[in-house]
Amino acid sequence: TVARAAHIVEHAMILKQKFIRREIIRISILSTQLAYDDTVEDLEVLAQHELLLDGVSSSAVIGNEATASELVIDICKIKQDSDKGIPVLFPALKTLVHNLSEPDLIILAARPSMGKTACAVQIATETAEQGYPVAVFSLEMSSRQLMCRIITSKSGVPFLRVANNEIYQNEAESFRVACNDANVLKLVID
Repeated sequence: TVARAAHIVEHAMILKQKFIRREIIRISILSTQLAYDDTVEDLEVLAQHELLLDGVSSSAVIGNEATASELVIDICKIKQDSDKGIPVLFPALKTLVHNLSEPDLIILAARPSMGKTACAVQIATETAEQGYPVAVFSLEMSSRQLMCRIITSKSGVPFLRVANNEIYQNEAESFRVACNDANVLKLVID
């Protein structure tokens, strides 16, 4: 019995590894079925896959054991802290996430010309307007073009007209206000 007791941790690790492998296979099958289902929205497929995978990845952490009382305290604390983080004002994103918080990584993906950059710039601007520092990185647009997007979004002046320096007289004031507002944002664009 001494040899068996000494190996119990090793046997438990093997069981856990096999469980994780089976869960990954199960999630892959479910995700594939969801991906082929045209009645389910793309973002819902992604959210479901992320939720399922998150469950496996959190159970994969070694030493992640906790007593029932520790878990209850942790869950109650999470409930109390649910309003912490950066509030999301963008309506489409607010339906998916409550607040932007530290462990979150949100990836914005879509086909070309679907508005990914406009959406990202809108989220970044709204976050910066709340006083939070924001960094924006783009591989497709220059920092000048991104700032131009922010200003045109706020002023209502079409992007191409601003880019070509063709601002009409009746738009000049709203453009000036948008420039002043953008100037004070805690925003770094690269």
